[in-house]
Amino acid sequence: MMFRRARYSSVIDTQLDVFLREHQDVLEDVALRLERYNAAERDEAEELYGDYVDAVETGTEILADLRDFYAQTLDDPE
Repeated sequence: MMFRRARYSSVIDTQLDVFLREHQDVLEDVALRLERYNAAERDEAEELYGDYVDAVETGTEILADLRDFYAQTLDDPE
C-alpha cells in the first residue's frame, strides 16, 4: 500500500521534525546509553542494555503519542 504512505508523508515528516526539535534530549540519552553499553564490561552490559532499551522505548512512546494525537483529529464525530 505505497499510495497510502505517500498520502501522509508530509504529516509524518512534520511529526518527525517536531520530535527532533522538541525531544533532542531523548535522542541524546539514547546515544549516550548506547555508547555506555558498547563500552561496558561483560558484567555491566546486561543492565546497561536494559537502560538503552528503556531510552529507546521513551522515544517510541513519544512518537506513538504524536501519531495517536493526530489520528484523533481525523476521527469523525458520531
